Amino acid sequence: MHKWTGGEIGWRGYLLPRLLPLGKPAAYILTGLIWGLWHAPLVMMGLTYSRSPALGVICMVGLTTALGAFIGELFLSYRSTYLAAWIHGVFNSQVYGIWRAASRDVHPFLGGYAGLVGIVVWTTMALGAVAYHRRAPVSSRSPAG
Repeated sequence: MHKWTGGEIGWRGYLLPRLLPLGKPAAYILTGLIWGLWHAPLVMMGLTYSRSPALGVICMVGLTTALGAFIGELFLSYRSTYLAAWIHGVFNSQVYGIWRAASRDVHPFLGGYAGLVGIVVWTTMALGAVAYHRRAPVSSRSPAG
């Protein structure tokens, strides 16, 4: 089992369903907050937001909340920690590969995958996923077979 699968068992498989009685928006926000703070020690050591680690923790919480809402919506719709882990893994592989190389000259709090632009993109993706899953019947989202 890959580390992201284990992480997603914890974030989406365990924590998110236990927070759902608070409502989906609150569950997504709390999961994102906890997930972001989980990364705080790495951020404070200079990972991702080396210009200002304290502000970086706030950005990380925004990023994990937005990305987590997207992943959470797909997890709840398809009930798959493997799907959640795949999305998490693809995101991380892009972050540490293409995006990192391409964003060397991008301001870490405004542009790139982990700045305001990334947070807005993932928030838009999450809202789109929520809207889609409200409209589409469950049978149309299931693979044929």
